[in-house]
Amino acid sequence: MITTRHRRLAAIALLAVGAVHLEQYTVAHYSVVPTIGSLFLANFAAATVFGLALLAPFGAISQRLRRLVDATAAFGGLWVAAGALAALLISERTPLFGFMEHGYRLAIVVAIATEALAIVALFIVLAETWQRR
Repeated sequence: MITTRHRRLAAIALLAVGAVHLEQYTVAHYSVVPTIGSLFLANFAAATVFGLALLAPFGAISQRLRRLVDATAAFGGLWVAAGALAALLISERTPLFGFMEHGYRLAIVVAIATEALAIVALFIVLAETWQRR
């Protein structure tokens, strides 16, 4: 059974992934970086949608709907977090869409930590969802 604790942890980690990208988009001015800026905003939007879906009280309506939402949000959230982590690691070594990161400043360390936590927590939610079937 999917525990509320696992679902909440995954949701909070995913919302943190989105928050880091929104902060970098606005405060660090990634909004002006071609392609990368748009991807940061898209990451924020997708992470927020999937994170809120995991927190929404669909279980009160139907357990089947809850499992469907959990599986969809966990799978989508995994793509968001894993894609962001992969893109970050690539951009540390080689230009990605003409942009390259340099060094491990605090925002990058926080991004890596939240994305890794989200990936692990979302895998747990996804595994528990499949186990219930």
